[in-house]
Amino acid sequence: MEISTDHLGLSEHNLFRNLSKQVSQLSPKTRNVLECKADVLFVWSFEDSCLLTLNIKTSSINQTDIKYQTLVPTDPPSFEIERLTVNETCTQVAVFGPHGISILDIPQRWGKLGMFQGGNAAVTCKSRSLDERHFTCHTHIVSRWHPGSATDSHLLVLSSENTFHLYQTAGDRPSLLNTWTVGRRPSSARVHILIGLGDTAVDFDFAPPVTGDSLALYTSKQSSLTDSVMWPILVLHGNGNIYSVLMSLSDKASRPIIHGPLRMYPPAEDNYGVDACSILCLQSVPPIVVVATCSGTLYHCLLLNTPEEETEEETNRNDSWNSLNSVYILRVSRVTLFVFESVELELGLGLKDEDLYTCPILLHRDCTTVSRYFCTHDTGVHAMSLAVVGELERFAESKDEDMDLSIPALEEHSTCQYL
Repeated sequence: MEISTDHLGLSEHNLFRNLSKQVSQLSPKTRNVLECKADVLFVWSFEDSCLLTLNIKTSSINQTDIKYQTLVPTDPPSFEIERLTVNETCTQVAVFGPHGISILDIPQRWGKLGMFQGGNAAVTCKSRSLDERHFTCHTHIVSRWHPGSATDSHLLVLSSENTFHLYQTAGDRPSLLNTWTVGRRPSSARVHILIGLGDTAVDFDFAPPVTGDSLALYTSKQSSLTDSVMWPILVLHGNGNIYSVLMSLSDKASRPIIHGPLRMYPPAEDNYGVDACSILCLQSVPPIVVVATCSGTLYHCLLLNTPEEETEEETNRNDSWNSLNSVYILRVSRVTLFVFESVELELGLGLKDEDLYTCPILLHRDCTTVSRYFCTHDTGVHAMSLAVVGELERFAESKDEDMDLSIPALEEHSTCQYL
């Protein structure tokens, strides 16, 4: 019996029929060029270098004649597009690839069906390249909208030379607000060497916001950070090391504070893999951090605060880091990762048992629930459900006298579904 996962019948729409022809002509590599925000599906068209949109709220299995709209950028990107991300207010879209980033302004919606510009088939949208000269010469890795931006127009970009770039994208000309490094900043000739050693940042995600006493775990009395609410940034390196970055959006003069690498328990000889490729922080209490490797292993970790003091060895290490790189401050953090589960995904299901298939795995949160996320890769899509989230919620809601009885046992395993 065949089970359909296309409950809205989107595969029967002309939009996806046209896209399937385009995708079949591309190299077999996963591209994250589809996202849904505010009931609108955004998909990048490789053939026409434009953004295709479909209001899925008006879609159903029997309504295949609903027209999709095309958002035509005023300055189409000249580089290959591999990823797409829409900000939370659905006002801007960032499309990017290895050698470029473009920002598209989404036009307004009105009318009965909530279509762009009232429902025209093709709508022109303003677009501009972001720091074109820099990213043409320097490969960038990933971009994310900053969740702490009051205007929802701050884009954080991680490049291959272990450098973060923070941009303000509102207005006619995007502006660069800040840059800082996380790890050694290699010359162009040594980038490939550090990538081979896993000494480059490969991905990042935002941890839940911290304030008050929780903020003191990330900062110090001498810190110049002035924001009352901060969004820590978890940065993953290819060798499995994870760093925590705290930076201010309002104070351009303040230097980001970097902690790490964060301690991971129980310790592992290979640091939980040397081919890490993606990180995701679920906004649970406490946060659950997911780390994926190219070999198909997922590590589920709890991000907790620990009372341990800084050791002499760590103090010496921090002093050496500060003397080697004065761009940022490296401090020991009381934030620690506790690995409670590992999951092996079956990649390359069509291969023989003796074949070993590896490929990058992209992690995506489920906006409807914090207990589920998705994995996309070259061989398909997996949906992962975390049973531990329910245990954590029951523990958080328990009364003081029942707290000992509600401590999560972490005995119920997560479930994985191959879609």
